[in-house]
Amino acid sequence: MSPLEDTWALWDRAWDNGLSGPERLALLQQCTASGFTYTNPQSVVCDNANDLVEYIGKILATKDNTLKVKHIQWFENNSRCALQWDMVDIATFQPAMSGWSYGQFDVEGKLVDVGSLDKACIG
Repeated sequence: MSPLEDTWALWDRAWDNGLSGPERLALLQQCTASGFTYTNPQSVVCDNANDLVEYIGKILATKDNTLKVKHIQWFENNSRCALQWDMVDIATFQPAMSGWSYGQFDVEGKLVDVGSLDKACIG
């Protein structure tokens, strides 16, 4: 794995269902830079890790099962990445959500910008 994939792996772990708010925040603080922004087509914008912890918690609260993120495809170039992913129910290994995300990293390899499209947005 590349250093950027290692950073993104922390991002993925922050989306695992079952984490407490403080655990999620600690992961996000490890992988995001000051001034970090997350956006998605539902007009969600989180400008810091605390806002993102709250948003992730709301999204995952609608899911009954323990979920983990699994990469389907990964592309990176010039401190940017794009990837296809599934959020998988670990009991059945079936995707509960699917989508695409992109990220931009700073010179230290931390995320400064992430955007996501889930299958509901893609169609």
